[in-house]
Amino acid sequence: MDWLLILIALVAIYAISAYFIYRKKLWTDHIIFYGPIMAIKTARVKFFDKFTAVRSFFKVYGTVGVIVVIIVSVFMTVMLFVSIRYTLIVRPEPTGIYEPQNILLLPGINDYVPSTFAVWFAFFLTIVVHEFGHAILCRVEEIKVKGMGVLLAVIPIGFFVEPDEEELEKTKGMPKVRMFGAGITNNLVVGFSCFVLLILLFGIVVPATQPAIHGIYQGYPADNASVPQGSVVTAINGIPVASRADVSTLLNTTKPGDKITLTA
Repeated sequence: MDWLLILIALVAIYAISAYFIYRKKLWTDHIIFYGPIMAIKTARVKFFDKFTAVRSFFKVYGTVGVIVVIIVSVFMTVMLFVSIRYTLIVRPEPTGIYEPQNILLLPGINDYVPSTFAVWFAFFLTIVVHEFGHAILCRVEEIKVKGMGVLLAVIPIGFFVEPDEEELEKTKGMPKVRMFGAGITNNLVVGFSCFVLLILLFGIVVPATQPAIHGIYQGYPADNASVPQGSVVTAINGIPVASRADVSTLLNTTKPGDKITLTA
């Protein structure tokens, strides 16, 4: 309930602020509205011009990206049809991964996508990388970028770049295709890079030799003390432990009713 009240308060503050700015026409050079959604933009986008110094590279990058996007799109379309066919034949119960909210990969809504800092950071990074791809290829293909900004609806929900519509309309063929495909290309490259980095980092992971807490009984002291599952036990009654054998030895020396203090 507390979180609900906080959310309602934030929405109310946002709505009042947005309405006041809209009615008073404040900061019109930097604040625009898309319906009820407020957007903050800037025209300082000259740094995208620096990418024109390697125009040849980005044209090859964009062309390869278009080919990859087409292949991935075809693959995803086939997988979608196979998934729909499986669903129609098997007709699984709408529980677990088949629940309606789990169709959308939104943090906090999907049961399997937690609303954590790491997830939200990845969410925003994906959008930024996507939009920067469009902006970079706009300049590479000699399309002017008028501005960029962020969409706000209590919290940032998206980013955007604003190409010159007249120049964009005049652009035809592969230059235009490369520009539109650059966002997805960037997402694929960053996603693949993160996957490779994750695999490389596995090499420096060292398993803990100390005992870990795999389960906690509800209503018992550990649960009442809010000990998180997966915690590593480092000491019992102030005596350091380094293995499960140490834990067993110390517990066997205690008597029924003795108080046991875990350090985790």
